[in-house]
Amino acid sequence: MKEKGFIMTCINSMSHLGQVFFNVICDRNKSECDWCFYADVHANDLDDYMTKIKQNGFLISLLESYFFCNQILHVLVAKTGDPISQRVFYTENLVLHEKIKEVYFSEGYILRSQSVVETQSTIAVSSIYDLRKNAVPKIISWLNISVENFLYELNRQAKENHGLIYVKFYTGKDVPKVSAVWCSDDNSVILQRHDVSRYCFLYEMTESMKKNVIVKFLSSYIDDGIVYFAAVWEKPKDSKRDED
Repeated sequence: MKEKGFIMTCINSMSHLGQVFFNVICDRNKSECDWCFYADVHANDLDDYMTKIKQNGFLISLLESYFFCNQILHVLVAKTGDPISQRVFYTENLVLHEKIKEVYFSEGYILRSQSVVETQSTIAVSSIYDLRKNAVPKIISWLNISVENFLYELNRQAKENHGLIYVKFYTGKDVPKVSAVWCSDDNSVILQRHDVSRYCFLYEMTESMKKNVIVKFLSSYIDDGIVYFAAVWEKPKDSKRDED
C-alpha cells in the first residue's frame, strides 16, 4: 500500500483461536510523508524503538498492543513530520496508568492513543503522549468501560463539542470493553456502529463511501464466541452532529 501512495491511519488487533488478526485502515498519503512500521515489539524494547524512530526523523503515529504466544506484543507505526516531544508508556497497572497520565498532562502532554489488551490474568495499556507547547486542549479518556457506557459518553462528549480521537473495542473476559479518548480541539462529526458482522460492515462501508463518509476507526472483538466489528465514520466537515 505504501508504494501505491497510501499511509496507515488505523490498526487494530484481535487474538482468536491462537492467532492474531489485524484490521487496518489506509488513506491517501496527501502529505507524501515517509512512514514505516515495526511488529512484534516487546514492552521492554519500546524505549529503544522510540530512540531509533526519533533518530531517524520519524514520529510515532500509531501504537497497537496484542496478545500472542502468551505474551503481549506491540505494533508501532511511525511517519515523518515536524519534530515534537513524545512519550510512550506501557503498564499492566491501571492505577499507575492513571497516575502517569495526570503527570504527563501537568507537563503539557496530551494523550493521543490508549491501546488496551485484556487476558485471563491481566489488563495492559499502551499509550502515546504528544507535547503541546502552546494551548493545551482538554483531554477526556476512558478505558475498560462497557459498550453501553461508551455510547453514553460518546453522546455526552459530542454535546460538549469534544471530538473522538481514539477508540478501540476489545474482547473482555466477560463482555466487550472500550478504550476511548476525546479532545476539545477536535470538531469531527462521527457516526458509529457496533455488534455487526464482517459482511454487514463491508456493506455499510461501501454505502458510506458513496456519500464521502470515511471510516476513521475499526475494531473487532469477540462476544459469546462470535466475532463482531465496530466502526466509526467521520462525516465531511460541513456536516452537523446528530442529536441522537
